[in-house]
Amino acid sequence: MPGSGVLRRVRGDGDEGMALVLVVGSMLVLAMLAFTALAFTMASQRFARYDQDYTSAMSAAQSGVDDYISRLNRSEAYTTIIDCANPAMKGPTTATNTCGWNASTTPGWSPVDGTRTGEMDAFFHYTVDASRVTTEGTVTLTVTGRANGEYRTIEAAVGKGGSTDYVYYTDFESADPSNVQAYPSGTSAACGGSGYDAAKYWWEGRSGAGCSEITFASGDTLQGSVFSNDSVLAAGPTFTDGFLTANPECHNVTTSTSSSNWKWCLRNTSGTYSTANFNGVLPQYHDPLYLDDTSAAFAGFPGCHYVGSTRIVFNSDGTMTVWNKTVNNGGTAPTASGANGGTAPSCGSLAQLDSASGATVSVPTDLVIYVGAAPSTVDRRKCYSGEIGGATGATLPLGTYKSTTPATPVQSTAPYTYDTNMNEATKYCAEGNVYVEGVLKGRVTVAAAQSVVVTGDIVLAGGLTGTDMLGLVATNSVEAFHPWVATYSPGKVNELVQLELRLQVGRVDVEHLQQFGLAASVQRSDGRDLGVGTADHGLDPDPAALVLRAEVQGGRVPGAAAGQRVDRPALARHRRHGVRRGLVDGLPEELRVRHAPEVRGPAVLPSMGERPVVAAVLR
Repeated sequence: MPGSGVLRRVRGDGDEGMALVLVVGSMLVLAMLAFTALAFTMASQRFARYDQDYTSAMSAAQSGVDDYISRLNRSEAYTTIIDCANPAMKGPTTATNTCGWNASTTPGWSPVDGTRTGEMDAFFHYTVDASRVTTEGTVTLTVTGRANGEYRTIEAAVGKGGSTDYVYYTDFESADPSNVQAYPSGTSAACGGSGYDAAKYWWEGRSGAGCSEITFASGDTLQGSVFSNDSVLAAGPTFTDGFLTANPECHNVTTSTSSSNWKWCLRNTSGTYSTANFNGVLPQYHDPLYLDDTSAAFAGFPGCHYVGSTRIVFNSDGTMTVWNKTVNNGGTAPTASGANGGTAPSCGSLAQLDSASGATVSVPTDLVIYVGAAPSTVDRRKCYSGEIGGATGATLPLGTYKSTTPATPVQSTAPYTYDTNMNEATKYCAEGNVYVEGVLKGRVTVAAAQSVVVTGDIVLAGGLTGTDMLGLVATNSVEAFHPWVATYSPGKVNELVQLELRLQVGRVDVEHLQQFGLAASVQRSDGRDLGVGTADHGLDPDPAALVLRAEVQGGRVPGAAAGQRVDRPALARHRRHGVRRGLVDGLPEELRVRHAPEVRGPAVLPSMGERPVVAAVLR
C-alpha cells in the first residue's frame, strides 16, 4: 500500500538454468554414442578374432593335406601303414598296429609351425581311409585344423598320378629297346640300347640313330588326354581332348598362336613338322613327367591273377571266357582277391581253364586281370599250335606244329605251318602274355608282365558314352595281332631254290653271301649286272630298286643247328665265321621263295644232313 515502505520484488519469466540441463543431456548422448561405439568395436574385435581363427583353422587343415601328400610322395606304401611317429595320425582305431593305439586313443595334433605350439596356435589331425586305393588309386583323407579353439574339417581324395591318368603316355616316342620285333639285332644307345641314361629324346638328337619310331596315322583318333615327354611323329591323327608334351618347341604355342602353327608341339623333322587335328583344343607344353608305365604295379592289385600265356574273350553279357592251359601255368591255379578284403571274383578252376571251352566267369569289374610269368620250374619253350587256347577253329598259336612234329621235316613227314612270331623267347608259353578280344561289359584293367596282344576287335558294350572301360597295360608292348605263318617243308637233295632279295640298305657283301651257299650276283632294277664281290650302290637312293638274285644249292650256315632261325641276330652271332658287318646291314627287308607258295616270316634253315633248304622268309 502507498507509503507502507514495503518493497515489492517483481519476478520475470527468464530461462536461467537451462544451460546446465543442455550440458548434462549432451554429455549423456555423447556417452551413449561412445558406449555404442565401444560395444561395436568390442564386438567387431570378437568377430575379427573369430574370422582370423576360422581362417587359421582352415589353413591348418590344408597344411594337413599337404603334409600327408609329402609323406606319400616319399613312400607309396604310406597309404597302407600306421605311422606311430606321426602325431597327426594318432587317434582312435581298431586296426592292428604296433603303436598301442585303440578305439579309445585320444587324437593327436601336429603343429603347423614346429616352433609355435601354444594353445592359440595352429594344429592339424587327420584320418586315412585307404579302402579305395586298390580299386580307384585314391585314399580319402579327412583333416581337421585347429586354431585358438576353432575347428575346421576338410575331406580330400588323394592319389599318386600314373601313366593311366592319360589315354596315351610315353617317355620316349620310339620302340622299347627290348622289343625284339622292332629291334631283332639290338639297337643303338640313342634308342635305349645302352640303358635309360644314354637314350635320347628326338629333340636331343635321336634323328639318324636308326630307332623304330612310333607313328600316328591319319585314321588314328585318341579320345582322352595325351602326354609325351618326347616329340610326337604324326601324319594327321586326331587328338580330341588335349595334347601335352615336353617338346621344347611347344613353348612357342600360346593362346595367341594361330592354330596353323599348333604343329610346333609336334615333331620337327629337318624343318618339316608333323600334322594333327587337335579338335580345337590348344596343345600345351608341360614339364616332363616320369611316371610308372609298366605293369609291375598291377601285380599287387586285387582281381584275377594268372601265370603263363592266357587267352581272354570278353562277352557282351558281362562275362569273359578264359583259357590258361596247365602246360602254360605249370599247375598254378589263378589267384582271386577282392578289394579291401571284399568278395573275391571267380577266376575259373584249373580244370575249366585247361578245357577246350575255357572258363566263363564274370568280368571282375573295378578290379585287375594280371598275367605274370609261370614259375621257373615250367619249361620255357615255343607253344605248340592251339596250346594257348580259344574257341573251336580259332585257337592260338596258329598252324599245325605239334609236340610230335619234327623240328626238321624229312621226306617221310608232312610239311607243317607255324606262326613265326611265337619263335621269340618273350612269347614262350610260360611267359606272361595275355591275348584279348571281345565285347566288354564292365570296367577292368588287363595287365601283362610281357605283352598284351589284341587278337580281334575290342568293343565297349555301352559304347563311348557308357560306363564300360578297359585299360591295357604291358611291360613290353600292347600289340595288334599280326601272325606270320610259315610253311616248313621236307628238304630235297640238290634242290635248286631261286631267291629274290630286296635290299633294305644299299650295300651288300656278295663275296660273303657265298659262305652261306649262295651263288650270288647283284643287279640293279634296270637289269645291269654289278658282278660278284663287294658292291656299293650308293648312286641309287631307293633301296627297293636294288635287287639281289641268288641261288641256293645245299649251302650251310657256319655253326647253325637244324631248324635254327637265321635272321639278323643269328647272322650277327656268326661274324666270327667271317661274316662282315656289310652283310648284316644288308639283310633283306623282303625275300620271295620261287619254288613254293609265298610265305612270310623269319628265315629258318631246316637241315637235311649238310643240305639246308630255305623254307620261310625274312620279314
